Amino acid sequence: MNEDVQKQLAIDLRIFEDYNILFIILGIWREKNRLPQYNGDLLDRLIEVPVEPWEEEDLRRILREGERLLQVHFQKVERELVETL
Repeated sequence: MNEDVQKQLAIDLRIFEDYNILFIILGIWREKNRLPQYNGDLLDRLIEVPVEPWEEEDLRRILREGERLLQVHFQKVERELVETL
């Protein structure tokens, strides 16, 4: 994501949190605490979990758990998500 998109994401995440709408974001930033750099209100509201190196089975486990918790199905997009590793 370019820098403008990252800044907007940091703002939007904070707004959603005000409405108790929370997100799990899977992504990689080269710098630690990248989103709080753009919005300091996120500093104590984000949990970063190191996930490298990704293995295909790791992502599939995350998808299964997300399906269970969110009561949704990711079959239609799973292949595309896994192929982007």
